Amino acid sequence: KNRIAWCYEDLEHQARKNGAEILYGTSADRQLVDSYHPYAVIIASGASCVKPRIPGAENEYVTTVVPVLDGSLQLLHKNVAVVGSGMTGIETAELLVKQGNRVTVIEMAEKIAPGAFNISVWDVMQTLNNGETTFLPGRRLERIEDHKLVLVQKNNVREILRFDAVVLSLGVRSNNKITDELKGCCEKLFVAGDAFKPGRIKDAIHEAYKISRSLS
Repeated sequence: KNRIAWCYEDLEHQARKNGAEILYGTSADRQLVDSYHPYAVIIASGASCVKPRIPGAENEYVTTVVPVLDGSLQLLHKNVAVVGSGMTGIETAELLVKQGNRVTVIEMAEKIAPGAFNISVWDVMQTLNNGETTFLPGRRLERIEDHKLVLVQKNNVREILRFDAVVLSLGVRSNNKITDELKGCCEKLFVAGDAFKPGRIKDAIHEAYKISRSLS
């Protein structure tokens, strides 16, 4: 995440340098957008973590990665399951290991971090392999009950494992509800990045660049 911070800090610096106004702590609604009388609006409102309809996912000891990563939920010296091993999942596992937790990473695919960049995975794995981390690929989470995860393997063999806490990293859903509210507010309305379709950072930046160039 530190490398990602370098990226957005540089982009913010370049934007301010070229005259962009950046507002923090501000909700963009129709009234605010209309006050700028814009020619074009680009919605880049990102995505939110999905909490799937798995029986038991509503339990208080089950969370998504967001509270763990933003520090609003601290898990210390616990036995924690991280379900999902995309980059966000294994980076969350890395943080949990650094906080003294015993971590088990559970993945439905046959390998950990499917589709992730090898160099990024290798960097995180240095911490995970040196900590108390167990990897369980090829398992589907069927349900959660009484701090126990019921996992199903490809041969339909079930495992029941107990954890103090469960962190779900099972994808994201686009935040684009504001799109309908802003229709007709300007001549050109675009939706970019994860707000359009969840994907990689490089794709979001490339898409935003193309939109910006189309306005010049």
